[in-house]
Amino acid sequence: MNDLNARAIPYQGQFLGQFRRVHKPAWETVQENGEPILFPLASEAEVAAWRVLRAHMGEVLGYRGESVSPRERAEQEFQKVMRHGET
Repeated sequence: MNDLNARAIPYQGQFLGQFRRVHKPAWETVQENGEPILFPLASEAEVAAWRVLRAHMGEVLGYRGESVSPRERAEQEFQKVMRHGET
């Protein structure tokens, strides 16, 4: 079953942070510039993995740090749809 999850795994005396997205069953490693990041503590690795997941979910759900209520957001989207339908 595909679940959203994060973990730390031991690697060469340190830890890798790994995360799993809902739509991808494989574990992915926290990276910077294409290289895996090694963490001295398991807790740091897991926290980094959760932060990557949170950033990913923000992109997927369209969150950009705006403080807009759900109603205002819906009204904005409705206005976009109505403008496209006008002739």
